[in-house]
Amino acid sequence: MIEEILKRGPGPTWLMDSPISELAAAYIGYFQERGYTVETIRGFLSATAHFAHWLKSKRYGVDKIDQKLIDRFVEFHLRSCTCSALCQRTPVIIRRALGYLITVLQTESLLHSSEQKVSASIALELDDFRHYLVTTCGLAPSTVAYRLKYVGQFLFRCFGKRQVKLSLLTPLQVHEFIIFFSKRFTPSSLQVVRSSLRSYLRFRRLKGDLTEHLTSALPVFANWKKFSKVTKVPNTEQLHAFLDAFDKTYPTGLRDYAVARCLVDLGLRAHEVANLSLDSVDWRGGVITITGGKGQRIQQLPLPRETGEAIAQYLVKGRHRSTSRALFLQHKTPFNSPISTRAVYDLVRRAMARAGLYQDFKGTHVLRHAMAIRLQESGASLKEIADLLRHKHLQNTTIYAKANQKDLRAIALPWSGRQA
Repeated sequence: MIEEILKRGPGPTWLMDSPISELAAAYIGYFQERGYTVETIRGFLSATAHFAHWLKSKRYGVDKIDQKLIDRFVEFHLRSCTCSALCQRTPVIIRRALGYLITVLQTESLLHSSEQKVSASIALELDDFRHYLVTTCGLAPSTVAYRLKYVGQFLFRCFGKRQVKLSLLTPLQVHEFIIFFSKRFTPSSLQVVRSSLRSYLRFRRLKGDLTEHLTSALPVFANWKKFSKVTKVPNTEQLHAFLDAFDKTYPTGLRDYAVARCLVDLGLRAHEVANLSLDSVDWRGGVITITGGKGQRIQQLPLPRETGEAIAQYLVKGRHRSTSRALFLQHKTPFNSPISTRAVYDLVRRAMARAGLYQDFKGTHVLRHAMAIRLQESGASLKEIADLLRHKHLQNTTIYAKANQKDLRAIALPWSGRQA
């Protein structure tokens, strides 16, 4: 198979006589399953063969492969490379190819884990904590990653390579760990660190440890900027300009327009749109099911007519045939893959730029704010807005009241020093 793809050059020999020879079939299969052309696979395979040849010369095994090793190969070896003239040397192609190699290694459970660098006790503790965050709390992968990161740093700072024993921790250690970040972190980032430790201490409390005295040592940070800033949202005319910026004569434009309608009409988060599937839409009932949101809750929202029509047009005229159940698919290889959260951000950014709005509005969350403001101005209560935004606590919705300047002026008292 490798010889058929790499018709010339030392690639087949380098791959099959290297530490990653057993992964060659899985690596090629990864691209074939996702619809990559033979020419594209040839470029990636040639780049990986070059890396494999270098691994063998350095006597590195698969367990040594990580992003730092790839950076070292690209930044140092390629500069003075004296390997065969037929091998792949383009840094961009090599980085992409080796990024996919890491994905295959993760699938095959052969990637060297950074947790192996900490003690077995801390690694086991983090595994238990990860299971709690995913199964009990139902947190998103990004949130789980952040909490594991800071809890891992905390445990390593307190115990090093020793056994993890919470009975040995003192409130001062908890306090000092948070304060350590205060010199370079914003209040919002400090809150992430604090929440990570609070979540871990709650986890240990459920395991039977006494952690109340440690939790009380977590400092509280005032974030006045969060409550003083008034969110600027696009008005009705600007939203129309944003929606008109999509070219619906192309399949990609139909997909992007349907995504935009989900953001504007339903107030969905970017990752919630990316997680939509064909089974999410109940056409007869006129509802759409949201999964993969905060707390992994499954919720249903009414499907507006404009949103449903945009999705239907995409399904009929824009979505290519695929075995994937994802609603919105990539329109480039790998074809069977759903669009990513980053793709949602990018299509909004490009549409904002085409509409001349990018200087004023950035990100997808501003569309969620805009929907809340429209609901509030139409007379909806905060409780109704909270239900549509799927906020767990009503206080999270009160931030939108700050932007309703019209209602605030109506209740404002006149300034006593104003001249008649």
